[in-house]
Amino acid sequence: MSSLTDIEKRYLETLFEMNTGYVLDFTDRTFYDFIQNITGVDIHAIKYKIYGNSKAKKLRAFWQTESDVVNGRVLKNLLERYKFNVDSGRVKFNEKIYSECIKITNRLLGVKNTINSKDELLNIKFDDINIKDLSLDLGLEKVLEHRMLEIDKCLGIGAYMSAIILCGSVLECLLLSYMLKNPKQFNIYNQSPKDKTGKVKPFQDWKLSEMIDVSGGIELLSQDTKKFSHELRNFRNYIHPMEQLANNFKPDDQTAKVAFQVLKMAILDLQHQRNTKLS
Repeated sequence: MSSLTDIEKRYLETLFEMNTGYVLDFTDRTFYDFIQNITGVDIHAIKYKIYGNSKAKKLRAFWQTESDVVNGRVLKNLLERYKFNVDSGRVKFNEKIYSECIKITNRLLGVKNTINSKDELLNIKFDDINIKDLSLDLGLEKVLEHRMLEIDKCLGIGAYMSAIILCGSVLECLLLSYMLKNPKQFNIYNQSPKDKTGKVKPFQDWKLSEMIDVSGGIELLSQDTKKFSHELRNFRNYIHPMEQLANNFKPDDQTAKVAFQVLKMAILDLQHQRNTKLS
C-alpha cells in the first residue's frame, strides 16, 4: 500500500485528467503495455478493478495496492508522458500542478527535492566545473571550453540573450555526445521517442526536450537538473526573434545566470556519471 495522501491523489488526478475515467491519452491496450513494461503487472487484473473498470479507477486501485517505490516508478513515467504531450502540443502545460506532482513522485521514490526555486539555484556555488573532466573528443572539448569562456564574457557585458543561447547549445551538444557514446541506455529506455515504425529515432533527430526527459529517465541527469534544463530550453527557444516578440521575452541578468547554473549542474551530473563508471 502506498502512502499517497488524499491531497496528493487530487494533484495527480488533475494532471492526468482522471475525472473523465481516462488516464492521459492511453487506450486499454497501451495502458496495459505501459504498466507491464514498468512493473511487470497486469493493470487489468481483478485486484485492480475494486473501484470499477475504467483506467482511472484501476490506477486508483493500483495506488492503494502497490508500494511507494512501485507507484513512484509508474508516476515518474506518467509525468514523462505528460510532458511529452505538452511538448507536442496535445495538452496545455499546468506548471504548478506538474511541480507538485514531481515532488510527490520524488517523495515516493525517496528522492530529495533539493532545489525548489530559481533563487535557491542561483545561491548554489559550483566549484571545479571543467569540460575536460568529461573526456570528450579533443576537438569538441576545445570548442566547448571556448563557449564556456564566452558565456562568462557575455554575462560580464550584459549580452544576456547570447549567454542563454550559448548555454542551450552547450547543453544540447553534451547530451548528444553522451548519447552517441552510450547508445544502448537510450535505445532500450521505454519512453525514448519513436518513429512511425516504432523504432527509436536517430539521436540527431531528437529534440532537446526529448534528450532532457530521457536523460532524466535513465538518471543521467538528476531530477533537479532535468527540471531546470527545461527552463533553459524554453529560454533558448527565444533564439527566434518572432517567438521572443510574441512572448514579450526580455532576458535579464537573473535569467542568464539561471541558464549558466543549469548548464553547470548538467556538467556535474555528467562528470558524476563518468566517475561512477570508472570506479
